[in-house]
Formats: sequence, C-alpha cells, structure tokens
Amino acid sequence: MHAVENVSLTVAEGETIGSLVRALWKSVTMLSVMGLIPSPPGQIVSGEILFDGHDMLKMSNESSGR
Repeated sequence: MHAVENVSLTVAEGETIGSLVRALWKSVTMLSVMGLIPSPPGQIVSGEILFDGHDMLKMSNESSGR
C-alpha cells in the first residue's frame, strides 16, 4: 500500500507554504522529508528529495542532519 504517490513540491528560499485542507498525505510527506518515518514499516521507494541541489536521500545521516 502506498500512503503517498506522485508528490511534487517546490518551495523557494524565503517562501512559506500552508494548506487549508486536512489530509494524511501532508503529514506523511513532511515526516518522510524530515526522515522521521520508521523503516520498517515505511520507506521511500523512488524519487528524490532535493535541498540546495543535493538529494537528501543519498546523503549519510551525519551530512544530512538526520
């Protein structure tokens, strides 16, 4: 079962995002970006999380701050 699929989000420096809709995908997406979804059961199976041009999924825990 996929909790979240096909998410694309771009936030430029100095921008703030918000949503008026209550939805599970927002929490799961943000927890995944921050590396806070335990594995197992959760995992990121494809894609990339880019921050300042670097893919956070390919960084070590020390260099990503996770």
